[in-house]
This record gives sequence, C-alpha cells and structure tokens, in this order.
Amino acid sequence: MAEEFLEALEGDGPGGSELAGLTLLSAIAFPVLSDATRYPMSALKHSPHSCYFCYHLKTAPLNEEVEFFNSRLGPSRTLLQLLNQRRKYHESFAFVLRCVPVLFRMHLRTAWDNQFPRAVARGCSGSTGDGESVPQLR
Repeated sequence: MAEEFLEALEGDGPGGSELAGLTLLSAIAFPVLSDATRYPMSALKHSPHSCYFCYHLKTAPLNEEVEFFNSRLGPSRTLLQLLNQRRKYHESFAFVLRCVPVLFRMHLRTAWDNQFPRAVARGCSGSTGDGESVPQLR
C-alpha cells in the first residue's frame, strides 16, 4: 500500500482532488500505515508548487510558495507546519486531517484566479496566435 501512495505522488500526474483523496486515505489508514503523515506532507508539498506555477509560470522554493499562499489565502497553520515537519518530522493525525481542506482551498482559489488553459512557451518568446505575448521560460 505504501508503494502505491509514493507512486501516485511522483511526477506531475496527480491533481488537487487526487492528492486530497490520498490524504483522506492516509487519515483513514493512519492507525495501521507506517509514516502516514509523510503522504499528506508530500501531497501538500506538491500543491503549492503546482498552484504557484499557475500564478507565476515559474517555480520557487517551498518557503516562498508558502509565504505567497499565506498572503493570498490568509495565514495557514497547516502550511507553516509543513515547513516545520520537513525540518523535524513527527507523526500527526491532526496535521493529516488539516491537509485536506487546505488542498481543496488552494486548488480552488488557483482555478478561480487564473484563466485556463494558460499559454506557455518553452525555449522561445512568441505569441499565442491571438496577439497575446507568451513569456519565455528558462
């Protein structure tokens, strides 16, 4: 079971609802799943990266992304605890439970604030074909 969690969290595959589902499953299986807090930590770490990219078309260190979402969504004890958990890990059922609404809220706000699909150019500046310029990503 643990391997399936890790496989689902690797790469660019899972979206917000899949990550929230994995987090809910971690909460349900918490009493029998070793390192159950690590799975929601991974999901919660993935979400700021993905959502921050939607706003800025670039990545940033996790602490910068957490600061951005704390200013955009309001202070989140769960996001701050994520940073602390990465420094000094400990099992926390309460943290696992708090991850789910944060994941939903972050992805919902990102979808609300940004128009999709976003034009992204790889390697060269240009236009989307409708007169809108596309920033160059490096």
